Amino acid sequence: MDDFKDIPAPNQPATMPTAAQYQSGPPIAPLTRIMGYDPAEWEAFIHEWVAASLKSKYRTVLRFSGANDRGIDVAGFVDDKLLNGVWDNYQCKHFDHAVMPSEAWPEIGKILWHSFNGHYTAPRAYYFVAPRGTGRR
Repeated sequence: MDDFKDIPAPNQPATMPTAAQYQSGPPIAPLTRIMGYDPAEWEAFIHEWVAASLKSKYRTVLRFSGANDRGIDVAGFVDDKLLNGVWDNYQCKHFDHAVMPSEAWPEIGKILWHSFNGHYTAPRAYYFVAPRGTGRR
C-alpha cells in the first residue's frame, strides 16, 4: 500500500464559471485552438491575422497563392516599390509538427534563389508563421 497516494480535490477556479463555460467546457487556449485548425480554418485565420496585425505595420500587404508563389505566402511592403523595395516575407505553415530545418531551408532557398536571379529584392526579414514553432532536427 506504500505506492498508493491520496487523490486531492481539484483546484477550484478563482471565479465562478460562466453559463457558456458550463455549456461548452473550460476555455481552450488560443494557441491550442489554432493547432487543431483544418486547412480552411488555417487560411481564414491567416486572413484575419493579416487584417488585424499586419496591415497597420506596412504600406501594403499582399497574399500570394498558387504553385508559382516564388516562396512568398504573405508579403508586407514598406514602400511603393513592392517586391523591388523594402519588404518582409511571412511563410505560413500549418503542420502537425514543428517546422524542421529540412523543411525551412528549401523555403529560404527559394527566396535567395529568386532574389539572386533578379525576380525581386531580398526581403528585409523572413518569418515563419507556424503554430508549433520551429524544430531543431
